[in-house]
Amino acid sequence: TVRGNTVSGNVGHGVQVRFAAGVRITTNAIFGNGKLGIDLRRSADPATGVTPNDANDSDTGANGLQNFPVISFAARNPTTAITTVQFTLDSANSATYSIELFRSDQDPAGHGEGQSFVVAADRTTDADGLTSFTIQTQLLTPGTRISLTATRASNGNTSEFSPWFVVGGS
Repeated sequence: TVRGNTVSGNVGHGVQVRFAAGVRITTNAIFGNGKLGIDLRRSADPATGVTPNDANDSDTGANGLQNFPVISFAARNPTTAITTVQFTLDSANSATYSIELFRSDQDPAGHGEGQSFVVAADRTTDADGLTSFTIQTQLLTPGTRISLTATRASNGNTSEFSPWFVVGGS
């Protein structure tokens, strides 16, 4: 478990997982790195970079190449001061995941880093490995860049950061 650390200023990746599984990466501040905040590698693949999601998360490699959530909407309601973040996750069927929301640093690959942890929520995929979910918080304002990670509860595999998304609203 990599928990509660600050990982910043690396020329390369913030955290790179190679050959291992069950590496839980949670509530860290990962930002300002030259490459990805979290990089998962295929076992025999020398290349690094964003690992694309796949249907039902059926591939293998470091941390099972856990799929990351994809944000579809994020906006703050000016009346209630509540920011709503909607996302989807396509991963293993009928499995529970901890979804962590971060204020995000912009990564050159277009995926976020997790500059500061905001909130976490648990969500279980359906029989097809899919879930859609909404997180609401008063801790985000319009213009804030955000990203997510997904950690499977049963084995601790944490994903790379999702693509970053900018909170809208007035």
